Amino acid sequence: MATKSVTIKESAYEILKSRKENNESFSDVIERIARRRPLTDLNDVVSKSEGENIAEEVEKVREEMEEELENRSKRISDAVE
Repeated sequence: MATKSVTIKESAYEILKSRKENNESFSDVIERIARRRPLTDLNDVVSKSEGENIAEEVEKVREEMEEELENRSKRISDAVE
């Protein structure tokens, strides 16, 4: 297997090191991360209007979850008092 030396900033090394799993080499980490598809690649899969609909649904669910969390927090506070 051929190898190449690459110079990276200390901060990049620390990020890679933090993402490294127990039996993984740095090459394995780089390959694993590089294989991930960025969300911008979904432009050819989802139309703009579909993307907007998805964003609206995500926001709606986020708001519902936030409201539920507030309700639960209030019920807990009331029960503790």
